[in-house]
Amino acid sequence: MAEPTASQHVTVLLSEAVEALVAEPDGIYVDATFGRGGHSRAILAQLSAAGRLVAIDRDPGAVESARADAALAADPRFVIEHTAFSALAETLASHGIEQVSGVLLDLGVSSPQIDDPERGFSFRFDGPLDMRMDTSRGESAAEFLARADDPKAATQREWVNLQRAAERVCGYFELLAEDREIGLRFELHAITTESVQVWADQTMLIRAVGNLLSNALRYAPRGTDVVLSATVHAGGGCTFEVSNQGPPITEANQALIFERCFRTDEARVDSASGSGLGLAIVKSVMDLHGGTATVISGTGRHTSFRIWFPGPQAEVD
Repeated sequence: MAEPTASQHVTVLLSEAVEALVAEPDGIYVDATFGRGGHSRAILAQLSAAGRLVAIDRDPGAVESARADAALAADPRFVIEHTAFSALAETLASHGIEQVSGVLLDLGVSSPQIDDPERGFSFRFDGPLDMRMDTSRGESAAEFLARADDPKAATQREWVNLQRAAERVCGYFELLAEDREIGLRFELHAITTESVQVWADQTMLIRAVGNLLSNALRYAPRGTDVVLSATVHAGGGCTFEVSNQGPPITEANQALIFERCFRTDEARVDSASGSGLGLAIVKSVMDLHGGTATVISGTGRHTSFRIWFPGPQAEVD
């Protein structure tokens, strides 16, 4: 087993990002991904005594490192909160802030998270399969997979509005798609406007569809589209399909692509931090719902991943 070595976190594009961000030294700024504070310290160096910086991070380790920094703790212009992007507006309001001069987001897994075996993000070191950005809440990947392997595991199924669910999950990836110059759109195919619902565990549904979108965006060429479509069937069933124009997947790899930790240079494996688990999680979600997960790919055609959620009648049967 390889042993981890201590390494210093190097902030990427530090001067370029801060120079582009801080146009008003007296302004109020947000570092929405504090990490180990490289950007925050550089932003503070550009602010006047009247400026303010609010930092947030989902990682308790990042927040702890900020609060342990004597210089940051003593700086009246700086505050850090342990929270998520979705709570940014509420966090700013709690500090009496209604408008900011700029927001910085350095998205993705950071090197301290990859270098720590306990976080479960790395192939280099043995460690628990955690993979949570926020280790203080939610279930780890190991716990989720253990639950998914249990045929008696409970799912909290309900009628989920397809339009709202699709808009929510697509919203997670809009910035990534824009950055990669990839079009991202949703298509709904339903018998009537009243039938735009799917019988599913909403959290699991969003996780499964999100993993498929993440995988598709990783391999879609620039200038192409990733399409998420939902087709509602009679009886409440629904098929989601995520398609893109990336390289084809061989038939041999199609048979293996939903297996845990399956990785190959030829196949377009999932992008859950390079873990080989994203598509396996999709398959586990579908197994819990009594549904299916399939892939269709080949030379000269788009690659499509399809997941089918059966309607409530399937539970009775």
